[in-house]
Amino acid sequence: VFREMSSDSTLASLTTSSKNSYTPAFTPANTQYNLEVEREEDRITVVGVSTDPTAKVTGNGTYALKVGNNTIDIKVKAQSGAETVYTLVVKRKASNNVNLSMLIAKESVLDPVFEKNTLNYELRVLESVTSLTLLMNLEDPNATYEVIGNENFVIGHNTVIIKVTAEDGTTTREYVLDVLRQAAG
Repeated sequence: VFREMSSDSTLASLTTSSKNSYTPAFTPANTQYNLEVEREEDRITVVGVSTDPTAKVTGNGTYALKVGNNTIDIKVKAQSGAETVYTLVVKRKASNNVNLSMLIAKESVLDPVFEKNTLNYELRVLESVTSLTLLMNLEDPNATYEVIGNENFVIGHNTVIIKVTAEDGTTTREYVLDVLRQAAG
C-alpha cells in the first residue's frame, strides 16, 4: 500500500502566553502576526500546532523579550518537505516611568520634603552658593535626566529644572526648584 506524503505545512492554531492578542486574528493562510506587550512582560511562550499531525513544528518555546521588536518564527515542515514559516513580531514597549525616587540638594532643604509626585520645590541658599550639588535617583534606571539652569545663581529667585525622560524617549516630567539666593547681611 502506497500512501502519498502529506504536503500540508499549515498551522491549525498559534497561541501565546501573553494577555494581549496578536493581530490579525489567526488563520492558517496568514503567516504574519504582530503583538504588542507591556514593558513588564519580558518573556513569552509561543506554541504552534500543525494542521497535519505528521508535520514537524519547530520554534515552539519560551523567548526572552528585549525592548522593541522581537521576531519569532514558527516553522511547519510537511512530510513532503513543503515548509511554511509563520512569523510573530512581538513589540515590547519601553517604560514610560519618569519618576525620581530621591532628590537631595546638599546646600539646602527642599520645601516641601521630596515626594516623587510633587513637582515644585523651594530652597533658600546662602549668597556664597551659585549652583546646587544635586543627588538624585531614577525609579527606572533606563530613564535619563537633564539638569537645566543650575549655574550662575543671581541674588533672588533662580529656577533649576530636572527634566526626566522615560526609556520610551517621549514621556517627560519636570521637577522645578525655585532657589532663593539670599544676600549676606
